[in-house]
Parts: sequence; C-alpha cells; structure tokens
Amino acid sequence: DAGEPLDPGSLVRLELPVARVEGDRIVTEVVGVDRFGNVSLSAIADELDSDLRARGRAVVESGGEARETPLARTFGDVDEGATLLYATSSGRLALGVNRGSAADALGLGVGDEVVIRT
Repeated sequence: DAGEPLDPGSLVRLELPVARVEGDRIVTEVVGVDRFGNVSLSAIADELDSDLRARGRAVVESGGEARETPLARTFGDVDEGATLLYATSSGRLALGVNRGSAADALGLGVGDEVVIRT
C-alpha cells in the first residue's frame, strides 16, 4: 500500500564526514541544521578531551570568528540568546542558541567547517 517494493540491493549506505582530532583541536563539519537552527556536527561528544570537559567551555571557530562557548547539558543552562555546545541524544556534538538559531547567529550551513578547541 505504501508504493512499489524496493530491491534492498539498490540501497546505498551514506557515510557521515568524520571529525579530525589535531592536538587540542577538533576539526568537524556541519552535517545538519534542524528547523530551530540547531547545528549538528560530525564530531562525537566523546572526542572532547578531559581538560576541555573540566573547563566547561570551548572556543568555537567558524567563518573566521572565534567565540568562547559553554559546554551545556540543556538550553536552560545558558542565558537567552547565548550560544552553547551540547551533546545530542545520538552522542554527536551540536551548537545551539537558547531561544534562537545557531545557524543564523554563526552563519553556518551543511558542509561548513567548525573548529572546537580549548
């Protein structure tokens, strides 16, 4: 009822870009932007080193600008309009803005490079 059957052999697995850890930096790529403007990254939250986690803040570089950004568990952990770096339910890193659009605020779209460093 849902349409023509598909041959499973015709399906292709899509691979997400892989983030690179270079010393104290994670070079990652924007893999998605949701309807709220949250920016999903190719980096896995476990790639954050323990020093950065203990500090609770990272420097996020994109579009030639660097911004100190808190690591947060929820949007409510930061002031309205503030940017945050958080782990999604799938374990990936993402950028958001409390009550705003990280994609608009940071000028990011799918395929753009983002660097996270201490």
